[in-house]
Amino acid sequence: MFALLDLELMEAAPQAVSFDTGPVPESFVHVTSVSRLIALLEREGALEEALGVARRLARFGQGEDAVTRLSEKVGALVQEAAVGGAA
Repeated sequence: MFALLDLELMEAAPQAVSFDTGPVPESFVHVTSVSRLIALLEREGALEEALGVARRLARFGQGEDAVTRLSEKVGALVQEAAVGGAA
């Protein structure tokens, strides 16, 4: 998917998607393709994969809300599975 390529570009060359001119970029352009990928993965039930992508995106000041939401969902599913397995 192109969204993963966008994320890989951000990780490999953060200066390419940054507004900063210094050696350590701190502000980045908003890359909508990656947030859409997270939403699609979440909608399809691939919560752990969506969480992994959201965590990678959070390094660029984006997707923190998705990390929180997906962490809670994954945690609830793990807890539900533990309770169901104990019954």
